Amino acid sequence: MKDFELVHRDLLTLEFPMFWVTGHAFGLIATLPYIKGIEALRKNDKFIQDCMLRNETTELILREIWEHTLESDRGQRAVQRLNFIHSHFDIPNWAYLYVLANFVVPPVELINKLH
Repeated sequence: MKDFELVHRDLLTLEFPMFWVTGHAFGLIATLPYIKGIEALRKNDKFIQDCMLRNETTELILREIWEHTLESDRGQRAVQRLNFIHSHFDIPNWAYLYVLANFVVPPVELINKLH
């Protein structure tokens, strides 16, 4: 595990776990303005009927990556699962990157604001 991965993992899972959960929720909300994503979720009612399931699934997949690294077998399986889930939707790559950034940046911003 690289130094930056250790720091990120320890900050979010050991030092400030509440900020991980809160930041993740803010990140999820920040994805809502993007029409393509909302259309896809509305089309199959995933966000309305399974909002908590979507949130928890996303958190579990991201935790696999943060805790075991992107390069590990578990991290790679998590990415494959995420790609499989998203392969059912016509969402541009920039939208995926935006959403991913919203799951990474808000927890760090919360920590920085409070310390």
